Amino acid sequence: SRLDPIQLEARFQDWIASLLETLGATVVAIDGKTLRGSYDRTHDLKALQLVSAWCTDHRLVLGQIPVDSTSNEITAIPLLLRQLDLAGTIITIDALGTQTAIAAQIQNADADYILALKGNQGNLHALAAAWFEDFEQQGCPQERRVDHCHLVESGHHRIESRSCWVFRAADVFEASVCRRWSGLQSLVVIRSQRQGWNTTTCETRFFLSSLAVDAVHFSRYVRSHWQIENALHWSLDVVFAEDSSRIRSGHGAHNLSILRRLALNLLRRHPGKGSLKMKRYRAGLDNNFLLEILAASLPRPLSHSPS
Repeated sequence: SRLDPIQLEARFQDWIASLLETLGATVVAIDGKTLRGSYDRTHDLKALQLVSAWCTDHRLVLGQIPVDSTSNEITAIPLLLRQLDLAGTIITIDALGTQTAIAAQIQNADADYILALKGNQGNLHALAAAWFEDFEQQGCPQERRVDHCHLVESGHHRIESRSCWVFRAADVFEASVCRRWSGLQSLVVIRSQRQGWNTTTCETRFFLSSLAVDAVHFSRYVRSHWQIENALHWSLDVVFAEDSSRIRSGHGAHNLSILRRLALNLLRRHPGKGSLKMKRYRAGLDNNFLLEILAASLPRPLSHSPS
């Protein structure tokens, strides 16, 4: 609880940077998570909320930063982005991070963005929704380019079909809007229909992007964003019981959240079979297996001389 979390986070990112020199990084998802057990009513302390960056291709946490108790994720996201080397990556953020300043920051870092467009950008969302509704009713003129794909997947006792349309931003929005959103190239529309054994749901989502790629790529990028919920947040709660932790004095909650993400990265880097929970359990019993996990986290494989 007395360790400086800023210094600990800096060392964590140094290690990650050494890994990514050889691994590379493409899609980076940004999202927040609340440590629900870290509150303290006696001292009027709210539960700690962290914004994390998740590399979807390599399933690694790149960094995290706490949200100021008097603010929200909008102020924390720029600080996290500033700590990371984003050149060449694609940043995906949910609607709360859909801000012109954040889009400009990502572009200035030589990266691209895919930002969810929802009601917090009311006029822009309404304009996009109305334009798409008109497109569905009347079709798209020949001179306006649109790319489309349709995918169907089944699993977990449900069938999910996803349709993705990609429109040029200049065809949808006025020039002033495109200038306000740095590098804006595309409006992406994804319609998902999930059919369970007794229910069917349908959702249409909109995204702003600085990319100009085909619908198949956009569909994959958007879908990969939700890894941060399933592979990071869910794993932290199930494997490390993060939400149940009542550690809250000093910097304890913040520092242990960094160490949990460090441990999660170590476990995911290990190539062996078995669940994360069983790997963690085995590492606590077998020092040789623990050393295997630590060796897998080295930036480059060790070369061994023949004995």
